[in-house]
Amino acid sequence: MKLYAIEVKLCATLYVKAKSRAAAWSQAQGLIGETICTDGSEPTEVTVSALSFTDPELPDLSLSPMMTCHGVWEGSPCEVIEQGLPGSS
Repeated sequence: MKLYAIEVKLCATLYVKAKSRAAAWSQAQGLIGETICTDGSEPTEVTVSALSFTDPELPDLSLSPMMTCHGVWEGSPCEVIEQGLPGSS
């Protein structure tokens, strides 16, 4: 059994605390092309959060933990990153 790395396009809802719609939109636009680390191992201004909208701990910028896969990234190399995984025959 082998493990392959394939880049996919994900879409998620971004929740933004802001004083105006324009400010919220501007913050969202500022994230285009940014790498967002979701496991906490890298510092990032966006957090994946399942907290309620009324929870005071809800981050200023948060992504819903529910995402939709919109396809494989064109040109993704589909690279083998590990061979001989447990359970292989």
